[in-house]
Amino acid sequence: MERRLAAILVADVAGYSRLTGVDEEGTLSRYARLRAEVIDPAIADHSGRVFKTTGDGVLACFPSVVEAVRCAAQIQQSAAEMSASTPSADRIVLRIGIHVGDVVSSGDDLLGEAVNIAARLEPLATPGGRSRPTASSGGPISSCAPSGASTPPISPIGNSTHWWSLWANRGWRSPASPPSSGTGPDRSTPAWSATSRS
Repeated sequence: MERRLAAILVADVAGYSRLTGVDEEGTLSRYARLRAEVIDPAIADHSGRVFKTTGDGVLACFPSVVEAVRCAAQIQQSAAEMSASTPSADRIVLRIGIHVGDVVSSGDDLLGEAVNIAARLEPLATPGGRSRPTASSGGPISSCAPSGASTPPISPIGNSTHWWSLWANRGWRSPASPPSSGTGPDRSTPAWSATSRS
């Protein structure tokens, strides 16, 4: 088995069971369009590869965490634009978690702690939102993250994992420290979350 460093992105649809319960065919059709027109092209644009899918989710790997971050921002912005004319109750919105760490290749699949942490992080991310990440042109992600941030532990990983959300136009914040001003999804909703290990 080959071991290597990779950035893992996990995305899924918030409220998928409710959406399919109300309109299964419509939801499946909208999600298929989102995959074909937004998610898959964004992953390819940023040198990523889908290595696993679920009914409403995608797991992708990237050679660079910066490319994973840029991909997540592109996906959330494009998804919001695509669904702008859809009634809010019917919109497909995504939660996205990102983590960088060691992975183990098993055929086309990837296994390991990095995948597990990204999957644990994804449910903690706020659904939807649009973002312009400071990390996209500002160097390593660690340079954008607040020091000493207190964040809830990701069970069962424990307290050694600290996670942040990127808020639109306002850089990195811990979940307990949202932007001091601004309202609405464009200014106060984290588009995705990322982790680091201490």
